[in-house]
Amino acid sequence: AHSRVYFEGDISRKAIMMTHKPQNWLDLVEKNAVGIQKQDNLSKKDLLEELILNCFSTDEGLNLGILHKHFIDQDFADLFDLVGLKKLAQQGLVDFECGFLRVNKKYRILTNQIISKIVDFMKV
Repeated sequence: AHSRVYFEGDISRKAIMMTHKPQNWLDLVEKNAVGIQKQDNLSKKDLLEELILNCFSTDEGLNLGILHKHFIDQDFADLFDLVGLKKLAQQGLVDFECGFLRVNKKYRILTNQIISKIVDFMKV
């Protein structure tokens, strides 16, 4: 199993992979108290891309509060080219509403293309 986690006392998000076979996992837990096979730090770019992909697959969209949780030291303008996002909004493709950035429901069929544009507007 793969997961994305924060460990207590560590500000970087981790990508972890657990040991696959149940017996191997159990042996590892008995030996090390955890069954983690592999652990990597996620870059800010990878984390932002992951948030975009996951959040834009929902009707709710990207909660700007979630961005703040993961990117405490950065403003929205530090993460995205606002001129590019504003163009998408002017074209009616995305909406900024109540602390969310989401794909306009009329254009949900274009979500993959819109996500691609949003990723292009990332500044991290």
